[in-house]
Amino acid sequence: GGGGGGGGSSVARLLDVDKIVKAIGKQLKEKNFRTKERCFEVLRELVTILDGGLAAHLTSLIPDLEKAVEKGAKASLKIEALLLLSLILEKHKGSDFSFSAYVKRLGPSVLQCVGDSNYKISAVALKVCGKLTSCNADWQPNDAFITNMYQATYSRLGSIDQDLEVKESAITTMGLLVAQLSDKLKPEQMGACLPVLLERLKNETTRITSLKAFATIASSPLAVDLSSVCSDAVLECSTFLRKNDRALKQAALTTLNSVITRYGDKIAQDLYEAVVRELAGLISETELHLTHLALQLCDSIVRHAPASIPLMQAHVLPRATTLLQSSLLQGTALGSAKRLFSTLASANAPGCTFASLLDQLLAIVYNGQGVTRQSTQSIAQCISSLCHAAGPKAREETIKRFMKELSSADTNEQVKLLLLHSVGEVGKEEDLSAFAVENVIVTSFKSSSEDTKSAASHALGSVAVGAMGTYLPYILKEIQSQAESRYLLLQSLRQLLTLKAAQGASGAGQMADYVSSVMSLLLAQCAADEEGERSMVAECLGRLAVLFPGVVLPQLRTQVSSDSAFTRATAVYALKFTITDHAPMAELSQCLTDFLLLLKDSEVIVRRAALTSLNSATHNKPSLIRPVMASDWLMNTLYGETVYKKEMVRTVNLGPFQHKVDDGAELRKLALACMDTLLDKCPDMLGTPAFLQHVQDRLSDELDDIQQAAYQLLSKVAVREPHCVREVLDSISEPLNIVLSKKAKENASPQDIERLNDLQRAAMMTVVVLHRMEDSHTCLKFQQMFDGMQGDPKLRQLLESVTADSEAAGMSLSG
Repeated sequence: GGGGGGGGSSVARLLDVDKIVKAIGKQLKEKNFRTKERCFEVLRELVTILDGGLAAHLTSLIPDLEKAVEKGAKASLKIEALLLLSLILEKHKGSDFSFSAYVKRLGPSVLQCVGDSNYKISAVALKVCGKLTSCNADWQPNDAFITNMYQATYSRLGSIDQDLEVKESAITTMGLLVAQLSDKLKPEQMGACLPVLLERLKNETTRITSLKAFATIASSPLAVDLSSVCSDAVLECSTFLRKNDRALKQAALTTLNSVITRYGDKIAQDLYEAVVRELAGLISETELHLTHLALQLCDSIVRHAPASIPLMQAHVLPRATTLLQSSLLQGTALGSAKRLFSTLASANAPGCTFASLLDQLLAIVYNGQGVTRQSTQSIAQCISSLCHAAGPKAREETIKRFMKELSSADTNEQVKLLLLHSVGEVGKEEDLSAFAVENVIVTSFKSSSEDTKSAASHALGSVAVGAMGTYLPYILKEIQSQAESRYLLLQSLRQLLTLKAAQGASGAGQMADYVSSVMSLLLAQCAADEEGERSMVAECLGRLAVLFPGVVLPQLRTQVSSDSAFTRATAVYALKFTITDHAPMAELSQCLTDFLLLLKDSEVIVRRAALTSLNSATHNKPSLIRPVMASDWLMNTLYGETVYKKEMVRTVNLGPFQHKVDDGAELRKLALACMDTLLDKCPDMLGTPAFLQHVQDRLSDELDDIQQAAYQLLSKVAVREPHCVREVLDSISEPLNIVLSKKAKENASPQDIERLNDLQRAAMMTVVVLHRMEDSHTCLKFQQMFDGMQGDPKLRQLLESVTADSEAAGMSLSG
């Protein structure tokens, strides 16, 4: 094929590009302009799919494009040819193909199109000019074509009475011309176009496009002189920040960031004050993306205009510390907050030193304000950013201070939480073994607060990332010797493995020397008495298998045949944590069946773990499950677990009362959950009649929540394959009718009444979905039941309520 860049290469192998282009070339010689238009359309799709990849064919294609944009060509053909040309220029920007000769040949016709009275032709031709600025064309100073291109674009830029699309294309193209070719433009040309761009910035209809043009110019490698318009543009942008238009604010923040990064030292201090005051108002938990852009801009201002730091202290930091108390803060907004604190700490300006910034962050918790766990972690990450930026001496003093406070009996739990998280965050990047932090952290394992214990175990796992040689052996030794803290220590190991897995290959490289010792320790704990410990062991094994599949999976596979039910359950449950986004697919595909055969195990605990892992695997990587589904045993075993088994119900004496416990209930729930996931992910591999039969059986289950799960599944199948459901609709009617006719007992508790109401509402929602199926009225029993509801005031009211809700939610047969 013709080869291709990026994601197109696999498609290129499937397509015989040379053959396709050759055939299109032949068709382009035809007289019919409509044939030519469709040819250009096909080529556009091809360039998109290949992400370029036509460099070898451009020499033969460009003459055809040249003819299609000539003065006498049809308007619709011109548009198709210009769209293709624009895409070719964009997708071959980085290729070695030189457009120099073709610019000379195509250029005059393209510029003629820029002046065309048809606005669509003009707009696309302007876009072609924009793309020409960055193509490989070996531009020379005083190139006549650049002057002509500038002139054509400028005349469109300055014209008032024209289509908005043409105006926007002219603004974008002029931005690109200035950014890419300003060194080849005359000073008077620059002097003429920049004020017009500023005017367009002040116009409501063109201001967002103009903002993007200024951002393009500010990011130019040519260091364009914007001094004539810079102050006015910044002032205009600052006013946009208070407008009630999200897209405008977003574009203004991005443009200000580009302008300040390049021209920060040329902007007057009073302008910074105007910008910073507006920025402070944008920092809020209710709009995290704008908050991220605002904090990013604050960071740029501190870097490029350090004289503005007092403005940050006065206006931005109070808002930032309030933001850190929000449990909604995460992702890019939190990342920008961390960078801002880091930049301020590096600047260490008077009145905004590392020490004062640290005190401001600590004060959020020290002053006794109630903060959530999420908020505590956000503050800890910002403290860590401060410590990294401040240098070794300040970091050392801070860690010693934290250790002292953690050891003090006077420190309250909320503060301890913050300090533990902070030590953990610093320890992810720095080696803290010299401070013997483990002694203080492990002391917190004895706290009466579950939150503090959890924070301590996370902190120990985190500091092991920065000092693995010291702390991983320590954690392994403590897991073996400290039975009462084993769960928390396993949680520390999980934290370390999670952080290492996130580092990918480098994380695995650093762990390589410890795999066998970690593996043997975990395998020894597979049959632990405590269920919580076994779950944590499974999670650690699963995460270790992501890092070292070739080592861990074969050893885990041997545990499948262990005599201990606990070990077998732990081994199969570990898969849930391996089959994630970064799952080792090749290794898993070789051994997955061996693990899933535990669905047939004699022990409930093992089957429960196998069902949980099957559900997770189907959800995350259905392609792994498909080959297993191809043999009948998987679905037959799964259906077997949906069946109500009397022998699994036992009677427990509670004083004078007897209580029935159904040990099979959880298995039925899990089996239905797996069926639900399989219906979503692999519907083509399910035999709908058999599937439907087992769903139908659960409509009369002993337990309400299992009935509700069956209703949900039935509704899904009714929407996807109504013809199958219609065949059994009459037999489905009876269990639905029994539930809908049920009356609460006289001595029923409020909870019992609420449960019955929920169940009946779920049943009615299913009835509404079934009734919407085409030809449902031909099923006599179902139609009789439906008609009968109209005569019962309570059921009619429920039917009307559910119908109204489902219509409001857009729940329809197509959806």
